[in-house]
Amino acid sequence: MTETPTNVTPPPDLTYGYVDGRIILAIGDRSDAGRMPDPVPADGMTVTLTPANTILKVASPTPATVIKQPIVCAVDANGYLIDGQAARGVWLVTGTYKVTYSHWRAIIPSHDIEVMTGHIEAAPLDLTTAMPPGGPVLTPSEYAELNGRLTILEAGGVTDHGALTGLGEDDHPIYLTTGRGDARYVQGNDLRLSDARTPTAHTHPVAQVSDSTATGRALVTATDAAAARGTLGLDTAATVGALPIPDPGSFYPTDTIAAALQLIGSRERYGTGSPEGVVTAPVGTYYTDTALTNGAMRWAKKTGSGNTGWKVTEGDTGLRYVSSLLLNGWAGSAYLRRVGSAVELRFDSLSAAAATAGTAMTLPSGFTLTGGVTHRGLLYTSAVTLRRVSTLTDVIIVGYAAGDTLHGTIGIALTSDAWPSTLPGTAA
Repeated sequence: MTETPTNVTPPPDLTYGYVDGRIILAIGDRSDAGRMPDPVPADGMTVTLTPANTILKVASPTPATVIKQPIVCAVDANGYLIDGQAARGVWLVTGTYKVTYSHWRAIIPSHDIEVMTGHIEAAPLDLTTAMPPGGPVLTPSEYAELNGRLTILEAGGVTDHGALTGLGEDDHPIYLTTGRGDARYVQGNDLRLSDARTPTAHTHPVAQVSDSTATGRALVTATDAAAARGTLGLDTAATVGALPIPDPGSFYPTDTIAAALQLIGSRERYGTGSPEGVVTAPVGTYYTDTALTNGAMRWAKKTGSGNTGWKVTEGDTGLRYVSSLLLNGWAGSAYLRRVGSAVELRFDSLSAAAATAGTAMTLPSGFTLTGGVTHRGLLYTSAVTLRRVSTLTDVIIVGYAAGDTLHGTIGIALTSDAWPSTLPGTAA
């Protein structure tokens, strides 16, 4: 059985503070004379004040341990905070409290308050003014510290380093001074500040390089490339120009690292720009465009023995904003992307308000779909009404209505087009 405990006389040294506040809701205008939003009390709201430190020890005159409990308040018909006796405001034992709010129509972030003896009914701690601007971020003590620092800055700050606490005029070693005669400082007329001291040219024989080897010293003193190869036990057959060419059509610059790399992997080519119509190679050769021209990085020679027959195996145009390609009064946002042979078409807020025909766009070269097979998809309106779309070269919206605003992606379809030599629209 739960009984309500009888009140006892509190310790004389226990201190209190008074908290007040008003919380109202601004709701849509109802059937009154005006048209402005109607202010109504936040009836049904509970405000819980939970002590940060629950245990308070009162030492005198009679020692007592006070265990502070969370206090739950309500809001009256005028929006004012009321206590358990339905009296306006609430008295709390002084200290820090976390304030939390609960209401089915409103969300107010929790925050901290510092209740002090100076908070009385005539000068209460008001929850509205105690709440940090824009929502709670700092505790009251953090706000007090920040406010103190801002006050110093707004007053001009400290401009003389000698005025800093604990530092005298000559106790700041990062400052250079002239004329004080202090050995800790370089004087402005010190000759070492203006003497360039140009280094004297000199040489050292290789024998003086203490951590060198005999082979290393011989390389340093070799008179030419042939002597250096002899030091390493190599002959002229080791030069790139003397190595056999794996493919008759291959090109290898002589005596370069690039040539050596191509000889190690004779089916790999590197360059900038598309190899189509430029690089001659046998079928099975791969080419890397180090500039990623139009998004294409990796090419494979698929057909022929000349400089044509190259196809992109790894490329991505990135998402392109192509609303400029919209036709026949269609307006909105349109996007295209090609990754390898896959093409993605996307629309956002595509408006049929001024449309004069179902053809909304003609796909540009490099993005048309494969083999004469019409690709179909669905777009949806804001009211979740579906519209059928068919596309091969033209993108045709079937059965659209003048009020349609359409959204959606027309899947992923394959193209057999060559990689685009220029990219449509702009990067999205």
